[in-house]
Amino acid sequence: MTTLAHIHPAAISRPLRLGTVIALYRSRRALTALDTDALFDIGVTAAQAHAEAQRAFWDLPTAWRRARR
Repeated sequence: MTTLAHIHPAAISRPLRLGTVIALYRSRRALTALDTDALFDIGVTAAQAHAEAQRAFWDLPTAWRRARR
């Protein structure tokens, strides 16, 4: 269960747009559907893809955080 104590401070300071949340959800789910060869093509291991897919919706990738500033 997620509580406010577990929410990253950046998520509180600036609300996420619904479109951002949906795009992040879809991209993380798409990672789980890729086979080993496809993951290799994009330079991601199966473990990295699994870890990314398990991240919370408010936990934006670093590149997305820079774009929001």
